[in-house]
Amino acid sequence: MKININNIPDEGLHLRFGDRSGWRLGDHLPDGTEETARFRDLDVRCLVRKVREVVFISGKLGSVLTMTCDRCLEEGEMFVEAEFSYTLRPLTGLPGEAETELTAEDLDEGYYEGDLIDLTPLVREQLLLQIPMKFLCRPECRGLCPRCGANLNTAPCSCGEGKIDERLAVLRNFRGRE
Repeated sequence: MKININNIPDEGLHLRFGDRSGWRLGDHLPDGTEETARFRDLDVRCLVRKVREVVFISGKLGSVLTMTCDRCLEEGEMFVEAEFSYTLRPLTGLPGEAETELTAEDLDEGYYEGDLIDLTPLVREQLLLQIPMKFLCRPECRGLCPRCGANLNTAPCSCGEGKIDERLAVLRNFRGRE
């Protein structure tokens, strides 16, 4: 979604857009595989205001995230939503190539070039921020058996939970002394 900054009225521009087909956001892992997060039913609502050349964008997005569970390796879904705000300044008039120290206010700002602002990278950034560090298909996910690899959510494993690791068998006879 692109916005022409010259078409933003004084009272601001209310936008609502979405995508039902879905977005795939992937990372290539060191082993050559790709970890993919998929978002569908994206709904974005925002207000775009302009004061002189500075553009302020604030809004809310919601989507359904589909990923592989980190415990049981099955696919799971969760609804994510986030509020966001951006301050965009024109790219012209930036300080030179010299190193400058960033302040906290600088981290909330971005830059645009020309008369068009593309909202797609901003929405993509917000979606990436919504991916949890550890994704679970459900909060009570039991994961996989460490011995046989059976999915403990579907059925108990048959490898014998009572078995003691032979390396630790000597500790069976250990009693604390008081």
